[in-house]
Amino acid sequence: MNGLNKNNEICQKCNSMARKKANTTFDEAFERYLPRSDNYSITLADLRPGVCEATFLIRDRKLYVHKLSRSLLQHGRKNTIYLRHSEFLFPFLENVKKTEELLQVKLPTLLFNLETQDNPTCKYPLSEISSGDINVVKGIFHHSYCSPKLCDGIILLPISYNQNFLAMEATKKLDLKASRIPWELKDEKLFWRGSNAGKMHEYKFFDWELSKLPRAKAVEMCKFRKDTDVKFGFVPWQKFMKHKYTLALAGNTYSSLFKHALRSGSCILRQEERMYEWFEPFLKEWVHYIPIKWDLSDLFTQLHWAKSHDNEAKDISKRASTLGTELFSPQFMACYIYTILQRFHTYLDIDFNEKSYENFIEIRTVCNSKPGKKNMCQNIPRKF
Repeated sequence: MNGLNKNNEICQKCNSMARKKANTTFDEAFERYLPRSDNYSITLADLRPGVCEATFLIRDRKLYVHKLSRSLLQHGRKNTIYLRHSEFLFPFLENVKKTEELLQVKLPTLLFNLETQDNPTCKYPLSEISSGDINVVKGIFHHSYCSPKLCDGIILLPISYNQNFLAMEATKKLDLKASRIPWELKDEKLFWRGSNAGKMHEYKFFDWELSKLPRAKAVEMCKFRKDTDVKFGFVPWQKFMKHKYTLALAGNTYSSLFKHALRSGSCILRQEERMYEWFEPFLKEWVHYIPIKWDLSDLFTQLHWAKSHDNEAKDISKRASTLGTELFSPQFMACYIYTILQRFHTYLDIDFNEKSYENFIEIRTVCNSKPGKKNMCQNIPRKF
């Protein structure tokens, strides 16, 4: 069997598994955010090296970076790159390795942009920003969706420190313990804790018109209600799991607790998505969670529905827990990574020959670019 036929066979098996476990295929899920045009393509010029943090090349389990990459030029150390959040790169490399091992495959050569800020907005030239005529960068790998006004065809991957294989396996036991708490013993309050995250100047790209960010608005709305416990701060996950209703709110990007709440057996009231993670296209509102409008205007209407339809809310929580357990299994995540990277590779209008590698150098060390953390470096194995 040649390589192309094998790739197609594996993608078909993965899609069949997704249909069985999530009632949709990976290809159908990708339609939510990937380019739909048959003529869509990405050239090296479309990647615009130097605009995002780094333009990477992965070939035969080795990592290379384009010489114009912004982070490479900041410090000038040989074979070293500095990233704002270097902890995003290493989970991605580990996921590539894990995917190849689990599925017994070899991923294709990949050429892509990586932006490790929470929002993958890249750093467009001031002339473009001031004129409003932004030449949008293509081919960005990131952990969350971005406004199409800023990004073109974001490839959503579980590459954040709290999304990858290791993180989801590490939290699985605690999440499933929560799901075993009898519904009738859970507190009927709507519960949320977290930080006041988000940047108002970025929310304008997502049509946010209120004076306070979503989390601050929710805390304000719930301040004097006895059927809610929504505050800033942090508590053990065990306290979350004791409540029937969990609120999922956007922060700098997505609601980071959402994926854990899915497995916990609570009924999730989910703010309408603008920024979301890789798995969310597999979910359906009123099946796996109760939707809340982007501006939170129907929060209490939906909470009232949940409280007055206890059996339905319980069923929603059960379906979420069942699907969440499947979505974050190593096999499902590996299939997702494999199929989306195969799709991405078909977009690349690049002749991968020795000449195309002339402007790339191998990276052996990755450091953190944050002030005060620039000596925090980690070596990449010769073949990760």
